[in-house]
Amino acid sequence: TGHALGGLATGFRFLSIRLFKFAIVRDTDGKLRYKKFNIAGTGGQCLMDFGREREPKDIPYFWYNAGGVVMNILSAVVAIIMLRTSDLSMVGETFCMMTAFAAILLGGMNGIPLTLNGLSNDGRNIMLLWRDKKARVFFFRMMQMAGGLSRGERLKDMPAEWFEDVKPRDKDDYFAISNRLNFMTWLEDQGRYSEARAVCEELDGIEKLPQLLCMEKNADHIMLELLTTGRKDVVDRILTKQTMRYLEANKAYSPMKTAALFAVNLLCLNDKAKADTLYEELLAKKNDYLMPGEALMAIEMAERIKLAEKKG
Repeated sequence: TGHALGGLATGFRFLSIRLFKFAIVRDTDGKLRYKKFNIAGTGGQCLMDFGREREPKDIPYFWYNAGGVVMNILSAVVAIIMLRTSDLSMVGETFCMMTAFAAILLGGMNGIPLTLNGLSNDGRNIMLLWRDKKARVFFFRMMQMAGGLSRGERLKDMPAEWFEDVKPRDKDDYFAISNRLNFMTWLEDQGRYSEARAVCEELDGIEKLPQLLCMEKNADHIMLELLTTGRKDVVDRILTKQTMRYLEANKAYSPMKTAALFAVNLLCLNDKAKADTLYEELLAKKNDYLMPGEALMAIEMAERIKLAEKKG
């Protein structure tokens, strides 16, 4: 809620807000809808757009990222004031004490620059964006891409300048790594599978790549490898038990994870019955995913995978 308020106050447009797996989304027709979505390791998320008419230099990144911390602090302050000034019952006192404690704890976890579960928290995002103008450009483009996908657009139909061919410096270059993943997916959406696979292999060369970003990379990498060279040693290296658990855990919310599992079952495990079930699920839920544009990408990937299977 803090991110939403901070974003709306500084010119962002609301896309979605999520608590655990329950999300309120502005759909392609502009109306608010209830959907389910989840990212492993995160408790919530607020996505906002900044439109195509704005330039990266104009983006007011601070209050969008700081809004959550501000809301935590305000919650703690209100709870403490009530404890000090109101004649509360034991239940009321306990509730206010727990609220104050939780708000201070969460405010610290969000505000002190940290990397949690492979993701930068709000404080670290602010620090990275303040230090690096290029990171602000990548952040801005990520917002624009999320807006386009939410409106049902495909990455391949978005402006090419949104997808810069810039290699990350190291594992701490968080926004550059995210940009690289978006660049890879943009190539993939155009059918440039060998080029996209090469980007995945380049990211493999980054020592201690954040775990969540590594899992996101693997979801596409396995499809790209199976659609191009199909090297058994590479497939075995990507398709670990951890990767399979990640795909299974997220397929209900992410169409690209469903497409990846479809590819694995059809081209690798030779489980056509499971593959058919996943394909039907992908088609049946295409209008229910958080980002309809991603669903269109995933369906085309599944069709390419079916053609690959027929060609042997």
